[in-house]
Amino acid sequence: KNKSPVVAEVAASMQAMFRIPVREVEKDVAGKDPQTLAVALVTETNRVAAIVLCEDDRLPSLLVAPEGRWAIVNVAPLKADSPTPKVLESRIRKELWRAASFAMGAANSSFPLCLMKPVFKPADLDALPVSMISAEPLSGIRQQFKAQGVVPVRQSAYRKACEEGWAPAPTNDIQ
Repeated sequence: KNKSPVVAEVAASMQAMFRIPVREVEKDVAGKDPQTLAVALVTETNRVAAIVLCEDDRLPSLLVAPEGRWAIVNVAPLKADSPTPKVLESRIRKELWRAASFAMGAANSSFPLCLMKPVFKPADLDALPVSMISAEPLSGIRQQFKAQGVVPVRQSAYRKACEEGWAPAPTNDIQ
């Protein structure tokens, strides 16, 4: 197979941005599990991360293992709606960037007291002095909720809710 111009372009862009060598490696993946391939690639000497590009109807478009420093970009869901070749290339380009970013720590918090830190072994979890996330990643979670149409529960005093008209009126003196 010929190497993908999109993959080569993204690899060159990443190399320029991250200032580390980025290589495109072509492997025969027929009948092989993409996760097994990703783990094998990342364990090679001096690998910061490994991104496997595959086509598999069983997987989502992006799988990330930050602790393992690998990700899988799956083309099958990206072309499920029969996009034009130009749209498909754009989708692949974006998912490759997202995959590499997640695998190399983009989801890590810069806030000192947050669970969203690099974790490569159980002792790294033990070293974290907190047991929950900080406000920094919470902001991203709220954005995700909004994009999914999730509306968090609104808390308020019953009296205030009645005054605002979104709680049922009291039916007796006790309420």
